[in-house]
Amino acid sequence: MKHLTIKQKLLSATGALTLLAAVLGVAFVYRVSTLGETIQTLGVADAQKFYLAGLADAAGAEMLAAQRGILAQAALDSWDVAAKREQEYAQHEATFRKSIKSIREIGVGAAGAALLEKAEAKLDQVDPIYARFAAAINAHDVKQAQAVNLSELVQPLQEADTLSAQILEHQKGVMAEANQEAHSAIMASDTAAWTLLVFALAAAGAVIWVVIRLERDLRKNVLDLNQGAEQIASAASQISSSSQNLARDSSEQAAMIEETSASSEEISSMAKRNADNARSAMGIVSTAVVTSHQSAAAVKECVNSMTSINESSQQIAKIISVIDKISFQTNILALNAAVEAARAGEAGAGFAVVAEEVRNLAQRSAEAARETSALIGAALTNAADGRTKIESMVEAGAKLEGSFTEIKSLVDQIGDGSSEQVGGVDQIARAIGRMESVTQKNAANAEESAAAAEQLNAQSGALYELAGRLGAMVGVQTSSGAMARQSAKSFSSKPAVKSAAKPVKPMIRPMAVPVPVAAGAGNDANFVEF
Repeated sequence: MKHLTIKQKLLSATGALTLLAAVLGVAFVYRVSTLGETIQTLGVADAQKFYLAGLADAAGAEMLAAQRGILAQAALDSWDVAAKREQEYAQHEATFRKSIKSIREIGVGAAGAALLEKAEAKLDQVDPIYARFAAAINAHDVKQAQAVNLSELVQPLQEADTLSAQILEHQKGVMAEANQEAHSAIMASDTAAWTLLVFALAAAGAVIWVVIRLERDLRKNVLDLNQGAEQIASAASQISSSSQNLARDSSEQAAMIEETSASSEEISSMAKRNADNARSAMGIVSTAVVTSHQSAAAVKECVNSMTSINESSQQIAKIISVIDKISFQTNILALNAAVEAARAGEAGAGFAVVAEEVRNLAQRSAEAARETSALIGAALTNAADGRTKIESMVEAGAKLEGSFTEIKSLVDQIGDGSSEQVGGVDQIARAIGRMESVTQKNAANAEESAAAAEQLNAQSGALYELAGRLGAMVGVQTSSGAMARQSAKSFSSKPAVKSAAKPVKPMIRPMAVPVPVAAGAGNDANFVEF
């Protein structure tokens, strides 16, 4: 009983009373039914059989009397009266047989059934004998009728009368047994009634004891409930204040993290632009390096060409030197030819003209060779200068190519750094996003905690009122009403949760505010245990 709840104890007591009432009712119905069956058997069936047995006994006696009356009236020649006695005999026999049939239909025991069968068998034995007796009477043969009566009819007819008397005596015995059973049933009903009454009083005493124990335990638990309600109210007030501060700080933190997230997005965008510019510069520098390689190759080809030109010019200078020598020899030959023509006189005049022309031609060739040699010398000088300059340009191009290579390496490093920077900024942005989500969840949870604290404070007030009502029920004085009003007043005076400076877009679905469970009769199973 100590570990049962109030509901279970009350239900147990009520169940015990209900069970006892059901047992009393069933026992009462059973005893009444048994007594009714006994009364039905005694007052209806047995009485009716006793009445029918009396009719059978009277009919047997009347049959014997009617048969004797028939014989007496025949002896006195009163045939009309004798005929009436015959009719009476037939009526009494029919009554006898009908009584036997009715008794059998109501129901009899083995001894009664044997008597009924003997009586019917005896009547069946009497019928043919009586028919011969009646035929003699109807023929006005009194002597024959007397002879049949004395020799055959008197004894079985008397035996039939005796059997009818036995049936009546047997039914008297059955009636006596039924009376005894009825008396026993009445006595058993009285005993059962007193026994059930004692059990009912014991059950009522047990229920009263349970109620007294419940009232005592309920008093103790009401006092404990009142103390617990005071502690819950104090804790609810502290939780409410802390939840409101936490909600306010979480809202401000969410706003600051949102601003940080926006700045992080701008930094990420700038880092992506820097990475894109670095990739573009890397492409341009790569193109410049390729162009520098191509220019260096072209300059080398130009140097090679100028070297070839220098070599060709030197060969031309050698050829021109040969031509100059040939012109000099030709001029000498022309002079010799002119001398010989002068010696020849008129015969060599034409040859002298040719020699003059050859000499002039040789002189012009020598002059042209000298001019060409001078030009070739200038060209060689210029080619040497150009080669020197081109070699300087090649060296500058090599240095420029090296610079471009270094620039490309630096741009590659800048691009890699920008890519890593973009990845780092993205990670920072994702981390800030997660922080923002967590902060918003914390803010939502803080607001829900504040709402739950409000509900808890309201429930503590309701708990105070409930403790007061329970105290009033069991006669315990509590301060629940005043404490409840004070708790409600102190909670209503607290400021509401301050909203954030900037609106924060919620990223999670807020949890449902817990609904307080109303106190009622259906919830006391989880309320307290004794």
